[in-house]
Amino acid sequence: MSDVFVLGMGCLLGAASLTLFYYADRANKDAQFLTSATRLTLNQLAKLYEEDNNEDRAAEAGIVAVSGRVGSSQPMGCKLSGLQGVLMEEKVELVFKRKNPEDGSWIPDSTLMRSTTRKEVSWFLDDGSGAVVYVGGARGFSFPVEREAFHKYPPTRSAHQFIKMIGVKRTVRLLPTGTSLTVVGKAVKDEHGRIWIQPSSGRFYVFPITIDQLIAYLRQSGRLFKKLAQFLMLSVGLVLVLGSITAETKHDPQTHTTAEAKHDPQTHTTTAETKHGPETHTTAETNLYAVPSNPNLYAVPSNPSLYAVPSNPNLYAVPSNPNLFAVPSNPNLYAVPKAQFRTMIS
Repeated sequence: MSDVFVLGMGCLLGAASLTLFYYADRANKDAQFLTSATRLTLNQLAKLYEEDNNEDRAAEAGIVAVSGRVGSSQPMGCKLSGLQGVLMEEKVELVFKRKNPEDGSWIPDSTLMRSTTRKEVSWFLDDGSGAVVYVGGARGFSFPVEREAFHKYPPTRSAHQFIKMIGVKRTVRLLPTGTSLTVVGKAVKDEHGRIWIQPSSGRFYVFPITIDQLIAYLRQSGRLFKKLAQFLMLSVGLVLVLGSITAETKHDPQTHTTAEAKHDPQTHTTTAETKHGPETHTTAETNLYAVPSNPNLYAVPSNPSLYAVPSNPNLYAVPSNPNLFAVPSNPNLYAVPKAQFRTMIS
């Protein structure tokens, strides 16, 4: 495991963990904000503004949450859906295929022909109590209705050999009248006496479910994001620990010395000799014997190329090297007496 790989994985997992922590914190703050909102019916909210002196009481209410059905005195029509709505977004895309120069295949693609257009008329919420509350500045919510229309181009020879025009796709999203919504924001009264729900410090919520359902969803999402972030942080720690262990093992002098010792002839001699000896002191000596067929040769049964180091007066020299000796420890093997052998090799 290379240091670059460990560092890259640690940074990637750390960034993902921080992102999940951010979303978990944001979801919890949104849930806390919605919990602090004052829940009022449209009639209750209207009574706070019946008299001018009650504006202070309305201000004390702070963030309010109201529910009702979407209505408008001048709704706009949508040809694609056949419905009337108060808020509409339209997107027009050019659909085509581009040729892959590597294998000659055609890849579907699209691009915006113009910026997304947005149309909105004055609209309000009505809960049937006779009071209405106008809504302004709604952004970032899911439209309940979406329709698409596709106009296909006739097959013609393209002027560009790498592009094939397919057609134009038109997508319309609509907030139709009669849709049930819950709106959370700041209540204000304009110069015409109308009550509006507007964003407060950048926070404004428009959603098609009850406020209790949204709070439960946000809290559940916050817990999920937090658990995933904690798991990723634990993964970062494990990756760094494993990388550190791998790096220490790779650069550890003792480990490196041990690896070299495996290939060192002298070290290997000692290890092999020690393995087969009955005693610690005479292990090296007891594994080197004379060869009966040739009195001038001595060998270790397990490895003929290994020899004992002289450390005992009872050791006998090996003819190939006067500085090496053999110990007779087996009556079936032959050893040459010290004096006789010295005479023989002289």
